[in-house]
Amino acid sequence: MILGHGQAYPSSDRILDNNPMHVDYIKIYVNGVMEKYKGYPILPHTMKSEEVIDMGSTQGKFIQWPRKAIKVSSLQKCSRILLYLLLY
Repeated sequence: MILGHGQAYPSSDRILDNNPMHVDYIKIYVNGVMEKYKGYPILPHTMKSEEVIDMGSTQGKFIQWPRKAIKVSSLQKCSRILLYLLLY
């Protein structure tokens, strides 16, 4: 099931919000979340900030997302990867 879509910006620093990222997660920017899934709880390790309480509140933010729950939709210039956020 596709929860939303976003962009991955490949980076070797493995830091998000001044904290190390989980081993099997990728840093992404959430462009949008499907309306019917905005109330879904976030996955463990998604983000440590108190401002993120559900999937709808990840929109417009950088989060980490499980590598195995990402489907690449296309590659664009500047190494941006358009992707789908999947529930696994």
